[in-house]
Amino acid sequence: MSHTYISSFHHLVWGTKGRFPFLTDPLKHQVYRYIGGIVRRENSDLIAIGGMPDHVHLLVALNKNMTVPDLVRKIKSNSSKYLNENRPNMKFSWQEGYGSFSVSVSMLEVVKNYIDQQEEHHKKGSFEEEYVALLKRHNINFDMQYLFKY
Repeated sequence: MSHTYISSFHHLVWGTKGRFPFLTDPLKHQVYRYIGGIVRRENSDLIAIGGMPDHVHLLVALNKNMTVPDLVRKIKSNSSKYLNENRPNMKFSWQEGYGSFSVSVSMLEVVKNYIDQQEEHHKKGSFEEEYVALLKRHNINFDMQYLFKY
């Protein structure tokens, strides 16, 4: 075969350190735009971004040379640096870990809508409940004792 073809879609989720509600309007829109720029710079596509003041969800299509850990590291480190340079009194940081959930092409619109409806979704449940449900839905083993260590 003369070319490489890859379909690699991921739903990424992580929170702010200590689950502090930093990402409020209008700051969250600046952060979302900045994250979009990072994703594009890495030749990947940001399909959707959303979340709540204490966490973020992204739906991304990775380019064939990008790994999830590399992209997440670049997003988290560069966006933290951006926020701390532009809001020096803030002392912003993301939590250490993240969730990455593979998404089939047939489910892209469902996941996009889920991300777009975060505010409505969180009227019914907490981030912790949402995250545990995602882990269970994707058959990821975890230990509740260590899941939400701050």
